[in-house]
Amino acid sequence: AAVESLNLFHPYFYAERGRADSKDPLIKNLKLGYVSNFGQVPKQTPFFFKLDKLKTAAQPYKLPKGPVGQIIFVDKEVLVLERNRLLLAPALNCYFSWGFPDNSCNFGNYTSGKTFAVYEELCVWGETLCAVCPNPNTVITGGSSTVVCVWDVALTKDKLSHMKLRQPLYGHIDTVTCLAVSEVHNILLSGSRDCTCILWDLEELNYVTQLTGHTSSVSAIAINELTGDIASCAGSQLYLWTMRGQVLACTDTSCGPQADIMCVSFSQRLEWDARNVVVTGCTDGSVRV
Repeated sequence: AAVESLNLFHPYFYAERGRADSKDPLIKNLKLGYVSNFGQVPKQTPFFFKLDKLKTAAQPYKLPKGPVGQIIFVDKEVLVLERNRLLLAPALNCYFSWGFPDNSCNFGNYTSGKTFAVYEELCVWGETLCAVCPNPNTVITGGSSTVVCVWDVALTKDKLSHMKLRQPLYGHIDTVTCLAVSEVHNILLSGSRDCTCILWDLEELNYVTQLTGHTSSVSAIAINELTGDIASCAGSQLYLWTMRGQVLACTDTSCGPQADIMCVSFSQRLEWDARNVVVTGCTDGSVRV
C-alpha cells in the first residue's frame, strides 16, 4: 500500500477516464509534457493502435515500379523505395541502388527516379545482395564475396564527388545476406549463409564477436535502437541476443507449414514499456508479432 500510494499519476493518464477529450490538442500537449518530464505513465495507457482503428491515408504514397524494399518515415512523410534501393541522404533526396547484371551500383534522385551517377568498381567484390547507410557519408555493402565493404561517399545535390573503399571486413566464409547498423550503439551487424552473424565495431571497423547457433542461412537481422538488443532470423527461427553476443531467446515462429522469415523489426516506442514487440514477415505472406 505504501508503494502504491507513492506511485501517483495525472488523472488524464488513466484509461478509465474515457476518451471524450482525447482529440483536444491542449490535453494531448499536457500528456506529452508529463511523459517528457517524468518518463512514465501507468500500464493502463494503450500505446499501440488497434488494427480496426487504422485508416488508409487520404493521399496515396509514391510507390515504386517494382517490389517494395524499404519504407521510412522522414519529417511527417512516408518514403517508399523499391527493392535494392537505399535512401542515403533525405536532405539531398538521394538513393543508392544495386543488383544490376554487371554488379555496378547507381546513385539517383528519389523524386525524379533518375540516375545521376554510376560506380562500376563495386563489381570487383562480386554480386551485392545488401547495403546499409549509417550516415550520408558512408555506405556499407555485402554479398557473394563474403566480405563486408565500408565505403566513403561524397554527395552533393545530384552529383557524386567520389566513392572510395575505406575498409573491407573479413570474417564470413559464405555469402553475406543481410546487414544492420546502429550509430546510437556504434555497432554493425552482418548475417551470412554460413549460419552466423558477426558483430563489428562501427567506429573502429573491427571484429567484436560472432553469433553462432543458427540452424540455416541467416535471412534477416535487426538492432533495437533503444536497448541495443539484436534479432536474427534463420528459416522460421527467431533469435534474440544482447550486444555482447549472449543469446536471450530462440523461438520457432511457424504456425503450420514452415514459412521462412524474410524481414524483422523491433517496435521502439519506449524502452521501459514491456509491450514493445518484435515483428517478422514470412514467405507465406504472414506478419507475426
